[in-house]
Amino acid sequence: MRHETPDTFVVIVDTEQYAGNFERDMVAFITGQVGECEVGEEHAATARYELSAKTLQWFDDNVLQLPDEHGCRRPANLSPTPGWYNDGNGNHKRLKSSKAPRYPAYLSVEMQFHTEPPREVKDVIAERAMRFCAEHRMFDGDPDPLTFVRVRVQTLTVTRTDVAEFTKELGAWI
Repeated sequence: MRHETPDTFVVIVDTEQYAGNFERDMVAFITGQVGECEVGEEHAATARYELSAKTLQWFDDNVLQLPDEHGCRRPANLSPTPGWYNDGNGNHKRLKSSKAPRYPAYLSVEMQFHTEPPREVKDVIAERAMRFCAEHRMFDGDPDPLTFVRVRVQTLTVTRTDVAEFTKELGAWI
């Protein structure tokens, strides 16, 4: 039997730097949301001061907090970046062919939402992502700001299919 879960809407901000150094700060700056680890709280405070009550309420109602590899729930994740690869030693390079990379490059920040962001929220996300990149560096002392490339919106649909069932009546897997 097949079961389809409701769609999740994924908003991805592509950059040209390894996003694992700033993904939680960026999402906090964009949405005012932080995870259980509270990373990005100062950026979230800025967002809560600057964003309208209506926009903040939309983020409060729709941002998904997903567990990381340690079980810590957070509103930000890394996402593989199209057109880039990691050489296996942490060096990120542009793809020169259409061949799938052995090691994806994670230069993108992902946020997931219960519902599709309305146009005005998408505009806020794009504006704040560009601003975050313009105002921040990968590391203190870097001369260049983060490189904003684009914002993408995707739909994530999960379909579950039963492959086995144990019944009490038969006492076996079918």
